[in-house]
Amino acid sequence: MTALCILVGLGAGALSPPPPTGRTGEPFGAGSPSIVLFVAGPSAGWDTSEPSSAPAMNLGEAVEEVARAWGQGSVDSLTQLFSSAGVVLHLHRETNTPLPPRQARAALRDFLRGYETAEIRVIRVSEAGGEPAKGYGELHWAAVPAGTSQPVELAIFVGFLQEEGRWRVSEVRLLR
Repeated sequence: MTALCILVGLGAGALSPPPPTGRTGEPFGAGSPSIVLFVAGPSAGWDTSEPSSAPAMNLGEAVEEVARAWGQGSVDSLTQLFSSAGVVLHLHRETNTPLPPRQARAALRDFLRGYETAEIRVIRVSEAGGEPAKGYGELHWAAVPAGTSQPVELAIFVGFLQEEGRWRVSEVRLLR
């Protein structure tokens, strides 16, 4: 929920304090009209789905968070890190256009159901610069496909971009 308070003072002394005793018999600000407008509720155009109090992560922390969520199979945690512009997924078939976060979530959920993580670790983190800033993380993932007992080892490349000062996942590329 967003709250907005606007104070508009008209005339000299509009923002001056009330008389010290407050017992003048005149209403507050007499002689210099003031308007106070208080609005509470979601503001048009502002995304209120995520808490704004969450601290911004550096790129290394964002890559670690992706690794942790991927290893736990937590699609909800991964989805919170997705770019609002969409995510390009290269999982088991090529995707060249960004999927909206909701579709990317469903595709990732379906993909991760077929594996059980044995191990995941961060191999590399690299900032690439640019505007908006871009960065990459490389993960090593050992996972056991459903119906087998033999783990497979895969590399996961995760592309990031900065949105409103936060690193967001813009691409996930799985290499077998």
